[in-house]
Amino acid sequence: MIRYLLATILAFVVSPALAVTAVGDLPDQTTTHCQFQFNGGAWGADAPVVTISGQRLCAVDISGISEGAHTVAAKAVKNDALWGRLESASSAPLAFTRPAAPAAPVSTRLVP
Repeated sequence: MIRYLLATILAFVVSPALAVTAVGDLPDQTTTHCQFQFNGGAWGADAPVVTISGQRLCAVDISGISEGAHTVAAKAVKNDALWGRLESASSAPLAFTRPAAPAAPVSTRLVP
C-alpha cells in the first residue's frame, strides 16, 4: 500500500536554484527525503525533500551529467519511529539525453 501511495512521477524543470533538475512529485506528505538512481547503477545518497514553486518535490541537480543518453529513477523515503526506514518502490525510469556542446569556433582572426 505504501509503495502505491509513494509512487514517483519524474519530470524536468529549470530552476534558478538547482540549474537543470530531475524532480519527482510526492503524493505522500510524510516523505522526508528521496534517493535517485542513474543509468541503472547504485542508488545515491539521500536527498532532502525540497519546495519549488510551493510544491514539495524530490529533486537532484543533473547539470553536471555527461553528454549522451541517460535514465533516472527515484524512491521516496521516510523514517518511522516504529518501523525504521521505509522506502517506496522505484519510479519508472525516465530516459533523457543531454545534448553535446557546440563545436569550438575555427579560424579565429582579426578582421579590419
